[in-house]
Amino acid sequence: MSIVKCKNCSYQFKYLNILKSILLCYKPIKCPECKEDYKINILSRVTGAGMLNFFIVRSIEKKIELNPIIDFALYIIIFISLILLAPFLARLDPENNT
Repeated sequence: MSIVKCKNCSYQFKYLNILKSILLCYKPIKCPECKEDYKINILSRVTGAGMLNFFIVRSIEKKIELNPIIDFALYIIIFISLILLAPFLARLDPENNT
């Protein structure tokens, strides 16, 4: 689980650039060294969406009988954790190859 590197020049993409791409509906990322455009591949998108769907379904299915405020706080913490882990799970492909 590591941040991906450019296939041309081995530049390691920054965590925040990948996170920003994910949050902006998978906007392409440009390598600052070689100017190659990359986008998050479809498998990474499906994996991220699957994790999010699993979280939502499990939260509805397994309703823990806690205080509603604690319930909400737990869901928010898990949701934010999934978002913050997403850049480590993302894989990039050159835009012209896909």
